[in-house]
Amino acid sequence: MNSLTFAIEMERQGEQYYRQQAANNGGNGLQVVFNILADEEVKHAELLEKYVVHAVGDLQESKALELANNVFSEIKAFENEYSAVPQQLDAYRAALAVERRSIELYRDLHAKAESQSDKDLFAFLTRQEEDHYSIVENLVILIRRPQQWVESAEFGVRKEY
Repeated sequence: MNSLTFAIEMERQGEQYYRQQAANNGGNGLQVVFNILADEEVKHAELLEKYVVHAVGDLQESKALELANNVFSEIKAFENEYSAVPQQLDAYRAALAVERRSIELYRDLHAKAESQSDKDLFAFLTRQEEDHYSIVENLVILIRRPQQWVESAEFGVRKEY
């Protein structure tokens, strides 16, 4: 299996993983976020499949991070709906590992690319996966904060969230 075939398969597995997480979080804001990420993985797989036959089109930046941030901005509802469930945190950590592997793979392919169009494609995919990593990392922070953040309101300054 060459690197591109591996990357396509990885994107397809990412889609399945995010669809499963969306199903696990049915009816809440996380379902939306995971469906956005799954849709992005589909786009990446299709882009790579086109690339294999040298028919790459326009590389348009994704709106996934912006859309997910809109969900995160509704923090009040988010706080009330969720509690820190170890299985949930484990799922997000697994998603971080998936995104980290994707970033590493695309960086490696970028470094090995010979043509400028190849470099552009892999730089684009690297940025996309970095955005996905940021989305999932924000989920981990939101889940872990209530467990880690203990402070007297009388002392100290804390970040807004």
